[in-house]
Amino acid sequence: MKNQLLLCFFVIFYGTCSWKGLAIPNNLETYTYLQLDSVIAHYFYQEEINEGIAVAAFGREKARKEFGEMDTLYAIYCQNLGYFKKAQGKYQVAELLYKEALQIQKAKLGSKHKEYATCLNSLALLYNEMGKYELAEKFGKENLIASAQSFGKSHPQYASSLNNLSLIYSKLGLYQNAEKLYLEAIRLYKSLSLINKVDFASMLSNLANLYNKMGRYHEAELLYIDALNITKSQIGEHSFSYAKTSNNLALMYKKLGRYEESKSIFEQSKKVRIELLGRDHPAYADILNNMAMLYESMEIFDQAELNYKASLNIYKNLFKEQDHPKSITPLHNLALMYHRQGQFQLAEKLYYQVVERLTQKYLENHPRMIDEWNNLAKLYVDSKQYKKAWECLDKAYYAICNDTLTKLLDRPVFKIKFENLNSYIQTKIILKTLSITYQLIENESNTNTKLQLQIAQSAIELLHFTKNKYIDEQDKLHLINQSYEWLFRGLKILYASHELERAFDHIERHKAILLLESAQQNNAFQLTNIPDSLAFKEKNLTYKKQELEAMLVEFLEVSKKDSIRNQINEVNFELNALQKRLI
Repeated sequence: MKNQLLLCFFVIFYGTCSWKGLAIPNNLETYTYLQLDSVIAHYFYQEEINEGIAVAAFGREKARKEFGEMDTLYAIYCQNLGYFKKAQGKYQVAELLYKEALQIQKAKLGSKHKEYATCLNSLALLYNEMGKYELAEKFGKENLIASAQSFGKSHPQYASSLNNLSLIYSKLGLYQNAEKLYLEAIRLYKSLSLINKVDFASMLSNLANLYNKMGRYHEAELLYIDALNITKSQIGEHSFSYAKTSNNLALMYKKLGRYEESKSIFEQSKKVRIELLGRDHPAYADILNNMAMLYESMEIFDQAELNYKASLNIYKNLFKEQDHPKSITPLHNLALMYHRQGQFQLAEKLYYQVVERLTQKYLENHPRMIDEWNNLAKLYVDSKQYKKAWECLDKAYYAICNDTLTKLLDRPVFKIKFENLNSYIQTKIILKTLSITYQLIENESNTNTKLQLQIAQSAIELLHFTKNKYIDEQDKLHLINQSYEWLFRGLKILYASHELERAFDHIERHKAILLLESAQQNNAFQLTNIPDSLAFKEKNLTYKKQELEAMLVEFLEVSKKDSIRNQINEVNFELNALQKRLI
């Protein structure tokens, strides 16, 4: 019967299904829609992509024959099939399926219906993964509005929409915006007394991922531990949700050099994935890649290489290698490792394989494409193949601004247009391109210091341009910090050339960068009428924040933890207000 509608994916994702290796039933034609939904739910939770595609496609065709292509049930199966196609890496196919579902839901149910909101959410997350960040943000905001209209702002699904938009902002580098939405979603779940739900634990884990990116490691660790405790109490340690959060914690420990803790967690996560999903599964390939990165950091290179290759082989056996975007990650990481080891020929071969696969998935101006040309250029700089380095940088610059490096250098002043910049990710990639260009010029026999200075100035202008596009002060401070290195590159050139007047002018134009840096060091100095006491005040506030964070570990009661977190927020507010005076 048609009234047996399938459950939406975002509701069933954290189900406690424990089936493993469920074969596709050979009598699907006898299944009701509710039975089909149960099988699809299992494949979704277990990330059984090929099987999920087969059953979702069957359900879609069944609904088409019985109810037609403008029916809402058909639209829901389009969306479900779109999810599995996205997971397979078939982004264009997934986009068409989601758009088809969106058109039907809007026509039949209107733009204020919950199914329409669900379609918007699916498209937003797809565009985020595709690197189409403006569209991701657009649909994410539309989904938030639609969720408020269809569910209300006191509904868990509205919190889910806040969480998903936060994921997009985090990817864009809009960390302060992301944090605000995460905290709003968490507050809503607390007000609804849903703090023991696994999806609440997922929100905590996502906020922890954000703090990890921001370098707020202690706060991130506490949130990861809270998320793990909730998940453990609800569905146990031998669950995929627990393994995913513990994996993120292990990655942070690896970054912090806490290798033994990281290894222990990875081993346990690996064991759980084998038990739940088997060894021929993308999630198992992911953990092998993560363990390879850990072994590389520990300089156990033979184990790193074995794990990278094992991860690649899983994708090769499950899919055509080029058909799954995740297969690019271990290939890229293996190339980087060979590069760092000085095995330039092996690295070069793999970098070009990555470029080939990226070309099949993304447009030439996608950040991942530009970054791979950067990596090749850096390889050629390191191996003293400067002509090839220029060729790779030509391609990187063309993807950035439709001009090759050669053309940019032919002009009187080296200058890049930043008007089309739409994400902090792009800023990071362009800065890397400028840095490699600077290094290439520095390594050539006739170093062009004038050009190097122009490149340093371009980097500072890029950071300034990006800073002005960000609303929140924390983002601005984050970008000013990165200007510091480029400022001193320019100063180094000017001092070496004995151009002291220009050096002084350089300092005057960018003294905000120096002021911020001084406020973050013990040896603060005074460049203008801003007193040194600001630096020491910030230092004291930072100490106070650290003491409060330490107290969070000691208190287990939720009410006391909330009180301490409120105090931390107050300190953060004071720190931000203080730092505004340095911008």
